Amino acid sequence: MFEVLMQANGYRVDYFNPNTRTPNSFAFYVCGELKKGEPYSKQAKRDLFAGLALLANEVGWQNLAAVYLDVSGKRGAERKAFEQMKADARRGMFQRVFVVRLDVLPEDLPDVDVRVLGRGCLSPLDGKRIIPVMA
Repeated sequence: MFEVLMQANGYRVDYFNPNTRTPNSFAFYVCGELKKGEPYSKQAKRDLFAGLALLANEVGWQNLAAVYLDVSGKRGAERKAFEQMKADARRGMFQRVFVVRLDVLPEDLPDVDVRVLGRGCLSPLDGKRIIPVMA
């Protein structure tokens, strides 16, 4: 997975439990920019490590359907992992998306919940409402 962090416009999708398809199933999405002169996307690496640590220590792996990772060479670049994540969500693989930072998500998500570091989730149905995380 780490080699993708060094590739402008690189992406990777790793499936873990794609067949669970329960209300608790979720995807983990990471996106970062590979800035000129940097050997790897530092933001994507930070977000990946922070998210994996939270999953390992607080959430667990049993409901993780997949990890989607995009590294863009510039803002607005095509995000192949994100497109695959949207397709998987539409097929019912998961109903929730876990992200470390909300700003990595465009507004064209299918109807899924978005969790930010496990502290809350933003409903894409209205784009504004914050609701508490399940205990």
